[in-house]
Amino acid sequence: MSAEKETISPIKMDDIPVKTISFSEENKKTQVHITFERPEVIHQMKLNITGPALYSRNATLYALRSREEKRNIETYRKVISSFSLRSDKDLVFDIPPMVEGELYLEIENKDNPKLQINSIEFMQKPVYMVAALKPQTTYKVTAGNKALNFPDYDISEVANTLKKTLSLATITSIKTIEPAKEAVTQTSFWQQPWFMWCCIGVAGLFIGIYASNLIKDLNKKQV
Repeated sequence: MSAEKETISPIKMDDIPVKTISFSEENKKTQVHITFERPEVIHQMKLNITGPALYSRNATLYALRSREEKRNIETYRKVISSFSLRSDKDLVFDIPPMVEGELYLEIENKDNPKLQINSIEFMQKPVYMVAALKPQTTYKVTAGNKALNFPDYDISEVANTLKKTLSLATITSIKTIEPAKEAVTQTSFWQQPWFMWCCIGVAGLFIGIYASNLIKDLNKKQV
């Protein structure tokens, strides 16, 4: 009896398009600011460093967050990962899965010359959906409704046992639909709070004048 050997291929990462990368030097540190076209799920980062020939630097990948402290909004660093950049090691780093549209990389240079960074790449693990689709047919996939429950279909269990590779369909275009904004109802001026307080003030003034005149009349009658 011979067991069938199953070959498991490594997951191929998909490249994430980077919008901008900017560098700055301050206090013997290199600050790298990375932005993406939209918030992305990030699993891996790869650097291409061309110089110097030998180096060993500590680096920190972080994002900026805001929080309220004593009725004030302050910005702080949310550290995502810390690692070493070494000339004798691969510069590919697995990072905790996250969704970010903007990242910062801080490299400690100390008294060494700054690193010559040729490129910084970010990757994500592809997510596949198994479905029974008909050839030559156009389908539309919608996503983003967090109120929906995760479906439990049996087709995924069967697909995992197939010996042949499933055909791969590619999404050709992605369109982000912003939620419809509620129409702002115009409020009449007489429904505004300031108008109500003005009416109360005017009414109070008339009541005060009337009360004052009434007291004067009573005093005259008593005399």
